[in-house]
Order: sequence, then structure tokens, then C-alpha cells
Amino acid sequence: ASNGWVFQSILITDPDTGDEVDALQDPEAYPECTKDDAIIFTSDGKYTVKTNTKCEESDPDIQDTGIWLLNADKTQLTITSNTDGPILVVAGVTVDDTNIKGTTTSFLGFPIAAKIVMKKK
Repeated sequence: ASNGWVFQSILITDPDTGDEVDALQDPEAYPECTKDDAIIFTSDGKYTVKTNTKCEESDPDIQDTGIWLLNADKTQLTITSNTDGPILVVAGVTVDDTNIKGTTTSFLGFPIAAKIVMKKK
């Protein structure tokens, strides 16, 4: 079984400077203890977000569950949480043995454009 996928980078273009910044490097948005949280996709179209390093002792082992869907030509990935609804839409998706890459068009319901790379854990 796969150990899942972790975010390697989330590059967002700063609207003021035009520079790309990696959101994962922002400790307020992504504390170190969250960087190894893994998304495990299963062949039946479901996913689980597993906590690997707990920030607090009371953190759950499973953070989220839901469904994932690739469109017909396998270029757009939509991840929909059972509790929060659509949380991530990734366009221009490429998948190989070690990486999932693409550009987000929506994150947690907000229209956020970012280049993302997820690596196999």
C-alpha cells in the first residue's frame, strides 16, 4: 500500500512583486509538524489525509476523508472533503511514479492560483 503523497511545494505568485513564493515555507500557514501529512488516494476514488507528525497530542490520526476524481482526459484532479466540500482543484495534472504536478484553480473554496508539486512519501 502507498504511504501517500505529501506537498513538496505550493508556489503562489505574490500580487505585489510578481515573485513566486512557496507557501509551505510560511510557518504560520504550514507549521513543520504538518509538512509530512500524507494524502492517500485509493483506487475506489476515496482519499484519506493521515497525520504523521502531530502538532498537538490531541491531533487526530486521520485529518480528513473524501473523494477524488480525475476528469475524462485525466488533466484535472478534484478533491472533495466529506466535511468541507470541494477543497482542491488541480488543472494541468501530470502524474508519474514519484510526483503529482499541476496548477490549482481553487483551494478551500477560494480562487487561488498556485503551482503545486506533491511527492510520493
